[in-house]
Amino acid sequence: MVSKRFSLLRTTCCLVAALLYMVTPVSAHEGEDHSGDSKAKRGKKTKVTGYIDILQADDFANGKSLLHYYLKAEKGRKKFRIYFKEPPPGTMKSGDKIAVNARISSDGNKLYVPAQEDGGNTTIVASGEAAAVSGARKLLLMRVTMNDGSPSCSTTSIANLMWNNSQNINGLFQSSSYGALWFPSDNNNDGAPDVVDVAIPYNASGSCDYYSWASAAESEAAKKGYNISNYQHRGLVLPGNTGCGWAGLGNLGGSSARIWIEGSYCGTADIYAHELGHNLSMHHAAQVGAGEYSDKSCIMGYGGVGMRHFNAPHADQMGWLPSYEIALAGGGGSQTFTLSALETIPEDDGKPKVVKILKADTGDTYYISYRRRSGNYSSGLGSSYDARTNIHYYRGGASFTYLVGTLGDGQSLVDSANGITFSQVSHNDADLTAQVTLSYVCSAGTPAISLSPATNSTSTPGAPLSYTVTVKNNDAPSCGSSTFSLSSSVPSGWSASFASSTMSLGAGASGSTTLTIAPPATVGDGQYSFSLQVSAAGHSSATGSGTYVLDGAAPSVPSNLSASTQTSKKRTNVSLSWSAANDSGSGIAGYDILRNGAVIGQTSGTGTSYTDSNVASGTHSYNVRARDAAGNTSALSNTAQVTVGSTKGGGGGNGGGGPKGRSK
Repeated sequence: MVSKRFSLLRTTCCLVAALLYMVTPVSAHEGEDHSGDSKAKRGKKTKVTGYIDILQADDFANGKSLLHYYLKAEKGRKKFRIYFKEPPPGTMKSGDKIAVNARISSDGNKLYVPAQEDGGNTTIVASGEAAAVSGARKLLLMRVTMNDGSPSCSTTSIANLMWNNSQNINGLFQSSSYGALWFPSDNNNDGAPDVVDVAIPYNASGSCDYYSWASAAESEAAKKGYNISNYQHRGLVLPGNTGCGWAGLGNLGGSSARIWIEGSYCGTADIYAHELGHNLSMHHAAQVGAGEYSDKSCIMGYGGVGMRHFNAPHADQMGWLPSYEIALAGGGGSQTFTLSALETIPEDDGKPKVVKILKADTGDTYYISYRRRSGNYSSGLGSSYDARTNIHYYRGGASFTYLVGTLGDGQSLVDSANGITFSQVSHNDADLTAQVTLSYVCSAGTPAISLSPATNSTSTPGAPLSYTVTVKNNDAPSCGSSTFSLSSSVPSGWSASFASSTMSLGAGASGSTTLTIAPPATVGDGQYSFSLQVSAAGHSSATGSGTYVLDGAAPSVPSNLSASTQTSKKRTNVSLSWSAANDSGSGIAGYDILRNGAVIGQTSGTGTSYTDSNVASGTHSYNVRARDAAGNTSALSNTAQVTVGSTKGGGGGNGGGGPKGRSK
């Protein structure tokens, strides 16, 4: 089987699948909810930082999916429904801390992130804790009865589906992970599987309020003795008349996650497994040129197909493949590999399960694997995948995997853009012999060079400053390694030295070294520029630049410091504000805040306010002083004095309050 985007060319000796062109991978956030886009340009502009919650809704019957997003603001903890005009970062998963430039709806409950050209922007500030992909994962399943319906499946049949049937969902995960991950059945030690009947006062046929349903169901389960916080996964099996439009719904990633199963599918094991796969950050298994569920070789493809393992890219994403089961193809020429089936128990026998090859034109990775309809958990593997070479590519993270095609004996597939030919030579019940031929002519790219920080400052004449220099080899993968030489140009009389002036880097690899720059001690204050160059035989050279700032002068003195108090619930805050200082050398880096002569806090940047929270009773004197990037400090500002008493209400000074130790 080869994707419709590939054509087959017959020759006298073999069948060749010629790759006409590669389809750009669909974003992992294709199918996201764009509801309300027309309002995106009309709301008030705002910037919100908080924690993202992503839910994947799966309508297998109609081949449709939809991503729902929620953002819990870091300040105030308000939860917004969030809509993106353009796809957000493809690696974003539930639990990540993000910042968005958005517009807020008139009711204050929704955020609309417009296109970048209209001021929208999404940045991942910090990656959230990911779900563990090994060891015991605790799951509580709740059979949910609502005012107008109940699931057709009993708690016993749900428990059997998850744990007790000869083919069960827990067994599938154990088999696919080679024993690395499992779902224990009895986590509260009551001698029964963790499936509980709950009733909640909602109408299934009303609005699809899945989060409220979950909260109510978990509350009822807690009343029956289940410690909800003990479970990393919670699942709701709903009545069959919800009208939500999906068969299953699951959080995409996150250390604690939920799944929802629509009651019409409560007996379909691979839909439960699919949604639990989303909880573990796996996204859909697609086929090039077809729908996002179209790779039926994998549980992350269509639901309702039957039991089969996860595909090779997902097994690698989860870290379930031992290192000896992964081979790498590179360099040039033909390489032959004997592969064992992905479904078999790992053995360090020189027969890997997966071959990985860089797909240089897109930055993805090709995966070659051998699939067999063998063992208890591969009965759902279709004949178009069985006993054949399966070729996928995958970008990494919570993104789609793509099936390019499958090959039988004597068949080949050619990726002409990258000079790669995949061939299946032969196979038997246990092994497959595959050949990879790399014929791409080396195309040397211009290296990239960067400097961090681009500007560095000191207040000491003659002091050396250090910079990190990073070089990237932008060659095509068949070029192999190259040796790059670094040089610098600094003002006359200055010295510059690299910790290492040469780097040997493979194609696509990056390396870093330290550059130390020192001027003569006689150099006066000012900003001094220098340049860098990286070169290698057969390559164009690349240049970079940086700035050395010598600043021995203190900033000007902040002025007009004022202080005010505000008392609430027996806590008194002191709010400070002042007029900014100036620094013509390295620039203002922030301010030191002093109370009664001692530093109690600092600000960063050019903000000119600070709140001292929960201040003790008494009379207090405040000053501020400016700091520049070179470390110089100004003289103290004027003194602002406040008296904090023990009486209720506001008092003293001439301003307001705020959270503890917060600068603006």
